Amino acid sequence: MERRIKLFFLVMASLMSQSICSQVLIGDANNDGIVSISDVSSIVNHILGATPQTFNTDAADYNNDGTITIADVSEIVEFILNKEPSIQVVKERKNITLTSGDFTITAKLGNNNANNYYDVNSVFNFKHLYYNPTKTRYYMGDDIAPVHVLNYTLGANHGLTCYFANIENHGLENKDVGTTWTHDDGTVYYILRIVDSNTIQMISENRGSVISPKFVSLKKGNITDGLRQLTITSVSASQLKPSDFVEDQQIILDGYWDITKADGTFHCNTLEIREKYYVCDPIAVIDSLITHVGNDNPPSFHADKLLTIENTYRFLPGNNILVFSTVTSHRSIT
Repeated sequence: MERRIKLFFLVMASLMSQSICSQVLIGDANNDGIVSISDVSSIVNHILGATPQTFNTDAADYNNDGTITIADVSEIVEFILNKEPSIQVVKERKNITLTSGDFTITAKLGNNNANNYYDVNSVFNFKHLYYNPTKTRYYMGDDIAPVHVLNYTLGANHGLTCYFANIENHGLENKDVGTTWTHDDGTVYYILRIVDSNTIQMISENRGSVISPKFVSLKKGNITDGLRQLTITSVSASQLKPSDFVEDQQIILDGYWDITKADGTFHCNTLEIREKYYVCDPIAVIDSLITHVGNDNPPSFHADKLLTIENTYRFLPGNNILVFSTVTSHRSIT
């Protein structure tokens, strides 16, 4: 059973106080907060008798003559074509730099490399906000629209906490991924990844439930699989990967201009990052790793969907960012 939860976030990255009013934005026929080619499509559909559900008749009457006709369409198109762009966007592969007035935002689209499931930042991430324009004003981070449910913090690129164990010359190979080891204190751990000849990644057994998992931190000491014994000399925290996979991503300027596959410098009045990704069920990831025992190749993960998240990050003039998030749970939530 799936439960849909709609969450709307308004993030004001403003350098001065802002006010929100209920005035009609003339030309914004589809009520999305901007005047773009999408409004033209809405008005044309209205004229043809297929009025969109979110249609705003007051905003659609652009020339204020009391009727909505093709004349309103023509004037909105002229406005869009002649509107002076207020945002500069520089895109280079996965990196995006947006400049509007005195502030600059840098961001990264992330990398969903199917050959490397340990990549960090597979979803869209903010990086920094600069002001005037070289002084760092804010570090924005990647948790712009987090969701906390089922004991997980979701909505960005974070997995459950696991650990890197420093074991000098451990002698383990890819075929040992998923094997079970018992610590001196009796806790059972699984090997998740062979990092190098002196480091392995481990996670404990789940001492909770599927709905409410609980994992134990790794400590220095001895671990054994019944035949071999290894000594952990130091431990550092890590994250369980994969934690998410991107299903779709678009970069749209002014509501219609798709630059997802383009690089260069662009000018616009709105920039939208539209992204759909799913958060992996970490229990399924661990179970998949356990079945990898004896395989000489690196793990190829099976990752059940826990949540599907659709985010739209809309950058507007005036130092404002709107974040719209729709979350679909693939599991019953109580």
